[in-house]
Amino acid sequence: MSDAADIVAIDVFESARAAGEPITVALVKRRVAELLAHAPECACGRCEAAATARIGHIWQVASAWERSMAATRRRAWRWALIAIQRDQVAGRSHAPTPRGPQ
Repeated sequence: MSDAADIVAIDVFESARAAGEPITVALVKRRVAELLAHAPECACGRCEAAATARIGHIWQVASAWERSMAATRRRAWRWALIAIQRDQVAGRSHAPTPRGPQ
């Protein structure tokens, strides 16, 4: 993977999170097109990275981050539920059982 793909993947990942969308190749293509439309005098660095990075690499990096975040949330909920169940078996009162990640 290239540094350019990482730079654009950060932008794609944040855009997807802000919009509440999953990361898809279509989203990556749309965001790259938006970055390529920047003015020539733009100095953000993301537009230059978008010009050199490959769509597939950007999607690979951003979707890996998305899967990692989802797995981390699932793992946290699983451990919270185990702790609640353990406390309930021990007779300690606890707040209502959480319903899982939203």
